[in-house]
Amino acid sequence: MMRLFGRYLPVAAVTAALVGGMVTTTPAHAVVGGGEVGGDGDWMVQVHVTLPDGAKRVCGGAAVGGNLKVLTSAGCVAGAKEIRVASGIARLAGDADWPPQYEDLAMAGSDAELSWVHPQYDPATGRNDVALVAALGHLNTHETIRLTASDDSASYAPGTPATFRGWGSTSGTSSQPAPSVREATLPIRPDAECATAVGAAWEPGRMVCAGEPATGADTGTVAPCTGDEGGPLVVGGRLVGVFSRGTGPGCTSEGGQAVFTKVSAFVGELAPRIQAVSLDGDHRADLFAMTPDGTAYHYDSTGNGLSAPVRQPRLSSTYTRFRQADLDGDGAQDYVFRDAAGDLYWRHWAVVEIDPWGYPEAREEYETKLGSGFGAMRSITIPGDVTGDGSPDIVAVDADGVQWVYPFKAPWGGLHPRIKTGTGWGSLTSFGSGDYTGDGKPDLLTRDTDGRLWLYRGTGIAATPWQNRVQIGTGWNYTAYAASGDVDGDAKADFFVRDSAGYLWLYKGTGNLAAPLRNRVQVGGGWNAYSLIG
Repeated sequence: MMRLFGRYLPVAAVTAALVGGMVTTTPAHAVVGGGEVGGDGDWMVQVHVTLPDGAKRVCGGAAVGGNLKVLTSAGCVAGAKEIRVASGIARLAGDADWPPQYEDLAMAGSDAELSWVHPQYDPATGRNDVALVAALGHLNTHETIRLTASDDSASYAPGTPATFRGWGSTSGTSSQPAPSVREATLPIRPDAECATAVGAAWEPGRMVCAGEPATGADTGTVAPCTGDEGGPLVVGGRLVGVFSRGTGPGCTSEGGQAVFTKVSAFVGELAPRIQAVSLDGDHRADLFAMTPDGTAYHYDSTGNGLSAPVRQPRLSSTYTRFRQADLDGDGAQDYVFRDAAGDLYWRHWAVVEIDPWGYPEAREEYETKLGSGFGAMRSITIPGDVTGDGSPDIVAVDADGVQWVYPFKAPWGGLHPRIKTGTGWGSLTSFGSGDYTGDGKPDLLTRDTDGRLWLYRGTGIAATPWQNRVQIGTGWNYTAYAASGDVDGDAKADFFVRDSAGYLWLYKGTGNLAAPLRNRVQVGGGWNAYSLIG
């Protein structure tokens, strides 16, 4: 049922480290003007790039989702011929880390490909300097780091201490990367100061500076340097910046500032791409369907419609609800279904064998019971990470019209205690998967008994997950609704509906709160044959 992840166009990278201070042997996260950091296995990633002329460089990056995606700078990877990523190690990776040995499943290196470079990246000014790289094999990390929220302002308050890491040069007179990852604390600088330092290239709200101005020498300077491009700036355990460039001719030039891409401004574009999964690996949401006798199919997205159906193993005809979502964040599409007894199950895939190059070679399908008592639920949907804890959540409405949020226990499965999030939902049919308003937070779509369509904008707060609803349509009297995610790959949530004549229609999202849906497009007929549509 599951195919290997899709391939992307090859791309590039660079490495990172810090200027200033001497190497220390103090515990992890202790810094003396930019000190070594001990420990392996966390979210820090090296991005190794080969350019078309054969030149090589290294950049910084951070594992941000599904143990497959790496956030870095566009300047690091745009136009590169080949990319490799090294993860889970504090030392700088070398040639011996590629390829990994067959028996070594905890390898450091993996081939990677460019997943996305911001289309408005300007190498001359550094504007929109952000990109995603996808590992084709295995990221040897035991954790990922979450992006800051789109409405985060506290992390960017002047004087806020931020942490930066990288393998870049440790001297303004050298371009050699550091042998081990280094870390330093850089205070956030006022926007006005940053704007003056950046000059005409300054883009308000989308750039931020961190660190005291450079002294003009290595002594007294604490700043990113050559090879630190793409490196992560962190506040409170959240990724708030991606190192872009310095304002001086060198990283220690007197008065020079370190300029970062401001992550909060790009969450709406990044989050859907980080979370994007599909059945065929191209990161465009596909669609599942099942007939009353349990015959199952999946339809691959073509961007504007669906491919011919692909037959799947027969499932139980007792299923009464079926939803598509990547609950464990491994980049592979999962299924959540309810049976006739009211039990909720999670069907997912796990890699059980990796080939010599780190690619998944064999998978096994697992079925995990998530809970009982879901038979009384009028609706069950999986909009995304409603609670802001980094994992998708299940939203259900019971027979009394009470809405409950069930946080998922990632990555192994199970549900945390449910959270009561409102009453009066009994007259509404809930659906939706993803962000319909462009702020990186999942939203909820509902239809009332008069056929009016309502949008509940997500807050990312567990106790109060929705803002006041906004009416976005009338005449929504369809017989089925299926929200599988971003169907056309533009990082905006879409969804399907079926009319009484059996025609399937696609509503593409705009990411605009004022008009979140485009005019519908007919996908095909004959969909009355299905009792469940994902």
